Amino acid sequence: MRAPPTVSVVIPTRNRPALVGRAVRTALAQSFADLEVIVVLDGPDEATAAALRSIDDPRLRVTVLETAMGSAGARNAGISEAQAPWVAFLDDDDEWMPDKIEIQVRTAVGSRLRFPIVSCRLLARSGVATFVWPRRTPRPGEHTSEYLFCRSSPFWGEGDLNTNTLLTKRELVVEVPFRTGLRRCIENDWLLRATSIDGTGIEFVETERPLTIWNMDDDRPRLTNTSDWRESLAWIRENRDLVTPRAYAGFLIGDVGIAAARRKQWAALIPLAKEAFVCGRPRWFDVALLGASWTLPVPLQDRLARRNAAALARYGYQDHILSRVLYRPLCRFYARHFLKDEPADSIYRLLCSLQYRWIYRRRPQFIRPQRFSEKIWSRMLHDRNPLLALVNDKARVREYVEQKVGRSYLIPLLWSGDRPEEIPFDDLPPAFIIKATHGCGFNVIVRDQKCLDRERTIRQLREWLGQNYCEDTMIGVEWAYRHIPPSIVIEELLGDTNIVPVDFKFYCFAGRVEFVMMHFDRFGDHVTKAFDRSFEPVEIGFHLPAINGPHPRPPRFDSMVSVAETLARDFDFIRVDLFAVGDAIYFGELTSYPGGVEARFYPENQDVAIGAKWKMEDVCGVTRHCGDVDGHSVAEPATRKRG
Repeated sequence: MRAPPTVSVVIPTRNRPALVGRAVRTALAQSFADLEVIVVLDGPDEATAAALRSIDDPRLRVTVLETAMGSAGARNAGISEAQAPWVAFLDDDDEWMPDKIEIQVRTAVGSRLRFPIVSCRLLARSGVATFVWPRRTPRPGEHTSEYLFCRSSPFWGEGDLNTNTLLTKRELVVEVPFRTGLRRCIENDWLLRATSIDGTGIEFVETERPLTIWNMDDDRPRLTNTSDWRESLAWIRENRDLVTPRAYAGFLIGDVGIAAARRKQWAALIPLAKEAFVCGRPRWFDVALLGASWTLPVPLQDRLARRNAAALARYGYQDHILSRVLYRPLCRFYARHFLKDEPADSIYRLLCSLQYRWIYRRRPQFIRPQRFSEKIWSRMLHDRNPLLALVNDKARVREYVEQKVGRSYLIPLLWSGDRPEEIPFDDLPPAFIIKATHGCGFNVIVRDQKCLDRERTIRQLREWLGQNYCEDTMIGVEWAYRHIPPSIVIEELLGDTNIVPVDFKFYCFAGRVEFVMMHFDRFGDHVTKAFDRSFEPVEIGFHLPAINGPHPRPPRFDSMVSVAETLARDFDFIRVDLFAVGDAIYFGELTSYPGGVEARFYPENQDVAIGAKWKMEDVCGVTRHCGDVDGHSVAEPATRKRG
């Protein structure tokens, strides 16, 4: 007889045969194999039952409820069937990373709590962007209700304990089952009741890497998207004894109030505000959020949310309105009019330190940097080597690469120029890529020209050409882009038009490859994997999900290392991006500031370890002068600049 497993995975579902199959497969594919997967069909559902019968794995069990009980009732039914001491939950439309359970079990077994509730970060995928939530973990001693409901941002994702991320003891969920009959707040209801039990607490795994994928398809009908805000109001009133006064006010304003405002239920404003002040203890931010949610037009709120989503997707941290309208313009103004091409002075370093502290939650060392993130910032602030500007220019860098390693490594060029309206679309192949040469992310990938909106593309290119990437974006710190002439290059699209080739990003220190980050499906389910120069896997992450398991050594990996080191010879640090398509190696780009203002590696100790590999000399407080090596401008011996 088979021994009971260590973990039971409970997946409730109804009428989603395709989606639940994907969820089940991610659960069965866990590196921690000592588990069972219990799928609970919430009522008769032959299509889903048939789809599950096609999955041949003895660890899968299917339970069919006679009548629909809702997600809470289905989870409770699955818990009653569970044989393992630990239980994890997965929704039928979501996914897990392969090592999610392994990492959580390790944390759970090492916990000192009687009933640990182990959580992790997740990738929240919407139609707008992909986010990493929660943006912070609970503070020591913080009440669960305040972690969930006391926001410091108008945007979602600050404090989050999604059901898909949870692993806990079966004994706890038997003692505190999910409450049936609720259409909203199901997981928050359970968390508040569960953490009120002595010996119960929230613990996050050590890794900051997301271990769960939450597919937030906004167009898909969900009870939480369609139910009335009055249900949330009734729920918080009923559970007032489980939340602190601050959390009560935060939920009334940040959840109930916003939902009522979006539905223009003006009669609810005064009663909700009164109840928040009488029965709760609102903070100044709650008051500001209340005013903004009821006075700003909903389209404007949605536009701000989309901009914030784009910033989070690109930079990985919260993009506050005050930062956009006050702080960043001030930084850019100072850099443009006072620094120009000089290294940063103490005033600009102080301004930039605010940005660093907001992103990393620690004080930076720009003068004597130790961490990799600090050294990237120090280079942006102080290093004025003209060679950095040359290699960041997507047009001129082609000449540099040709001189160093030869023309055969360049992606074939189809067209170049600075007038988008002159692009000869009719003469171009069906698939290609358009790049603006003077910035980062200024790309248009064309997989099928028949589907290309030419007028829209030309408008977008004109907008990009009108920007100075250094002076007009972020805080004006990425100096290497400042004097690059705006232009356009069009190159062939490598590989199959439906499959993005693997992007090999070689991190080179003093001309030597130390490790490579392989990026898979960059414009889809973007995941990474890190290897050292011998192609042995290493534990390095870069705010993106990592794939587990072995990966075959690329046939021409040694040749790529050689090419990367040749291109990196003139730099104390540079990232060299290459592609391998068949037997050919192609140059992607040279990156002076990988990650830009939010450059960091995970786990946290890697930021220090990788920083130690960068022997940074003559950067901080230094003015560099132009010289010439191999026909290209580089830095001559530097002279010290006071200030």
